[in-house]
Amino acid sequence: MRKEDMIPYLANAALVSVADGEFNPDEAKAIDSIRKEIGAGEQELKEALNIVARGGLKLMPVGRFSDKVRNLEDMIFVSLADGKLDKKQKPEILSFAKAIKISQTQLTQLLSETKLRLKPQSGPIKCPSCSKEIPPESKFCPFCGGKI
Repeated sequence: MRKEDMIPYLANAALVSVADGEFNPDEAKAIDSIRKEIGAGEQELKEALNIVARGGLKLMPVGRFSDKVRNLEDMIFVSLADGKLDKKQKPEILSFAKAIKISQTQLTQLLSETKLRLKPQSGPIKCPSCSKEIPPESKFCPFCGGKI
């Protein structure tokens, strides 16, 4: 991602997070996580939050198509950080998805992938049937087919 895209990218995520009138610690933590993932510094985050605080900002797709999709995923991530997608956040996300030409099917896929991203990361678990290590999100053992 280009350096000049980082501030508007973070501002998009922050704008969606405050669409419900709140900016809670879970959302702040999620935005800081995004900042680190895209390689932005604390100064870029501060600038993005200042832009949002001034008001009047509209969501603005930035960067390459892949950056735009990632930004949408991150906006969903921030919106769900407090455990719910607020009815005021949803139209913002839908509008952004439409602007970058993401279909409803693709948006549904991003939503389900983002929900997995929010689950606490844990190590492998053992299958109760065959005792082999399997991914923690498994519903069935990939080795023996046993139900988890």
